[in-house]
Amino acid sequence: MPSTNTLNRYAARSWHVPDHGDQPVRIVVADDSALFRTMLQTMLTEWGFEVSTVADGREALTAMSDSQGPLIAVLDWEMPGLNGIQVCKEIRQKETLEQPYLIIVTSKAQGADKVAALEAGADDYLGKPVNEDELRARIGVGVRTLKLQHHLIRSKHELRRALVETQELITSISSILIEIDENGKICRWNQAAEQTFMIPASRAVGCSFAEVGIQWDWPTVMDAVLRCDTQKTHIRLDEMTYDRPSGKKGFLEISLNPLVSESGNRWGILLLGADITEHKQMEAQLALAQKMESIGQLAAGIAHEINTPTQYVSDNLRFLQESFAAIQTALDALEELYHTVCTGTVNPSTMEQAKTALEAADLDYMREEIPTALKQSLEGAERVASIVRAMKDFSHPGLIEKKPTDLNKAIHSTVTISRNEWKYVADLVTDLDPALPLVPCLPGELNQVLLNLIVNAAHAIAEVVSPDGDQKGTITVSTRVDGEWIEIRVADTGPGIPPAIRNKIFDPFFTTKQVGKGTGQGLAIAHDVVVKKHGGQITFETEVNQGTTFIVRLPLHDGVHKKACS
Repeated sequence: MPSTNTLNRYAARSWHVPDHGDQPVRIVVADDSALFRTMLQTMLTEWGFEVSTVADGREALTAMSDSQGPLIAVLDWEMPGLNGIQVCKEIRQKETLEQPYLIIVTSKAQGADKVAALEAGADDYLGKPVNEDELRARIGVGVRTLKLQHHLIRSKHELRRALVETQELITSISSILIEIDENGKICRWNQAAEQTFMIPASRAVGCSFAEVGIQWDWPTVMDAVLRCDTQKTHIRLDEMTYDRPSGKKGFLEISLNPLVSESGNRWGILLLGADITEHKQMEAQLALAQKMESIGQLAAGIAHEINTPTQYVSDNLRFLQESFAAIQTALDALEELYHTVCTGTVNPSTMEQAKTALEAADLDYMREEIPTALKQSLEGAERVASIVRAMKDFSHPGLIEKKPTDLNKAIHSTVTISRNEWKYVADLVTDLDPALPLVPCLPGELNQVLLNLIVNAAHAIAEVVSPDGDQKGTITVSTRVDGEWIEIRVADTGPGIPPAIRNKIFDPFFTTKQVGKGTGQGLAIAHDVVVKKHGGQITFETEVNQGTTFIVRLPLHDGVHKKACS
């Protein structure tokens, strides 16, 4: 047997316990032979592990249930009460993410016995009498597996949280957004919150929410926070009064949303709000209804667009995980062969093991497939990033003053987030003038106009294409400069607009769609945004059974509109 110092050096190099909340890997040895238990405990303790021993399967289950943190169990097949196989089955019936690493030890050496042990839930198989080097290697595999398991669990939790936060941000990024952690401290304070309360994020983040300095009805707000937290339910406060930085009274709409994991554990509250002080009542109702209609139509589609590349990233990572295991085995065999060569004695069995491991790893296949898997994963990640960028551009906070805007970029963003609305019924073609100058506009409101026109075009084409997807229509979005105007055209190959309703399509609440498909506000709001807020024009050309083209004209500067009117 190697000396204690040698084993301790080996343990320090190979078995540094991974980050499990600073908890070391514990080992439970279950065997009805006191001599065998003592022998394994001595070796494992010398290697730096915390070891407990039991004499039967029932005691093994109790020891494992009482253990906290990463655990390896070495189980004898034949034991009184429950045998090792039965213990494996009971452990695997528990649907928990963090599972112990189970090694069956037995004198049974038949292939069928090994298969039975693995099918029962064992992770590894060790024959008696136990070879010390083999035991050490298999324990090392268990430690590495537990480390990987821990990282996967932690990554899964982080991804779930990120997904929930992203979904919330998608629906509310243009509103006040304040995230409060479980200790009542602010951990997110967005630009809208800064602008509304004139409190910079650098001062708000890390501060207690109750002490941040907003001048409003704190008893009402804190009561809503308490109800949201204790009941784990959405709470809404309408027309909440507050003191604006100017000293005048303002009004806010606030919603509080609990952030809760699938297991029911909470990690905070998301406060969403909007200043509704300056809105006219009718304009506020129309804008809110249209926004909610758009979000309702797009939310599932955006989630699907994000889920698809995420899925094949996950599949490729799983392939890489499995491939690494095979490569690791080959590397271990080559390392062992290297050590024997260094000592000047080449063991034929060691060379055979290395050859077998290399053949099993199928390195030619790995060289071909791993770069492909990495390339596809990067493409998937970039697809998700492009969707998020499009949502960020589309959800640009509303501005009072116009700003120079890249309309081509705005169109690309809107096309991206609306993709799930049109991709099943139409091909979308863009013909954008690359020399298009920046246009002074309200980007958030103009994005909504573009979205309304593209979604309407998709719905129109859906009325005439076959439901089985054998044929598709075409949506064409183009931009061009026309003198002192910028022209945007959105054309579809739908059924066209019947003559009897052409003079009504810009009327509020007028719609030909089925109940639940639209509120009739999209074109009315588009007309209001283009004509009243931008001094532009919105018209259409249509032919029954041929299609419709909506034409949006925006002035390159304010003087153009005044000159046109005169």
